[in-house]
Amino acid sequence: MRLARAIDASPIMSDLLSDYERKRGRAKLHLDALREGIERFTDKRRDPVKGEFQRNTGQQEFYLPGERFDPDWQLLIGDFAYNARASLDYLITALVRSTGQEENKLNEFPIYVPFGEVTWETIHDWWDTSESVGRQLQNTPPRTRAALKRLQPFYGIPLANPFGHPLRALYELNNRDKHRSPNLIARAATIDFVDAEGKPVMAGGPLPHRSIPTERNEGHTHAVVLSVGDDYADVDMYLLFAYKVAFHQPPELIGEVVETLTGIQEFIDSRVLPTVRSLL
Repeated sequence: MRLARAIDASPIMSDLLSDYERKRGRAKLHLDALREGIERFTDKRRDPVKGEFQRNTGQQEFYLPGERFDPDWQLLIGDFAYNARASLDYLITALVRSTGQEENKLNEFPIYVPFGEVTWETIHDWWDTSESVGRQLQNTPPRTRAALKRLQPFYGIPLANPFGHPLRALYELNNRDKHRSPNLIARAATIDFVDAEGKPVMAGGPLPHRSIPTERNEGHTHAVVLSVGDDYADVDMYLLFAYKVAFHQPPELIGEVVETLTGIQEFIDSRVLPTVRSLL
């Protein structure tokens, strides 16, 4: 009898999650398109840049080309964020329908960080009694509030880093795009200095480097300066570089774009969806 009920429940669960699966699929399509475009940009082979020694300062100056980003990348980021965020709300709809109720306009997946008088120290207790959370989760199964608390950016602090939490990143991305402001991205790079024979000038390997945001230097060169002193006045020096594309919205969003969005997707797949399934 138990086996029969388990088999019968499977199509029901599948039906409850069908809207979520479609919305999640749209987010994946946008991320796949974005990943393909960014990989073409970052995998491009670039020639070393020869330095120009400035005797008055004892510095080598290197000028990186201001390569243009595809303007559609920012739109794809916004489309991914919208569909990923909406897919979470569809999971709440599935939970409401699993109780035999109908969803209402207040139902949505709650994502909270401290705000107003609610601090990092008080937000745990606030979550447990908040009317706002209660309205968002109205008519969901009784264990929903406690289960979703474990997924929140504030859960686990101070051991966990709330600023690196995938749902915090999704919250920031979606809000910025929703308010008609594109998500700001910048060229980030790994750089290395070598001599004419290709031997490293500095110990320790390639260095991380972040350029200024693209909307401020679109199409312009970007200077990298290395202090070397007069001993290197007659040494031909070159800069090797590999570009990455990163968010430029500190402190919430500073990581690589594809890595950040992939992290959001993986968190939903590995943590959020199993949690919701356990409640259905």
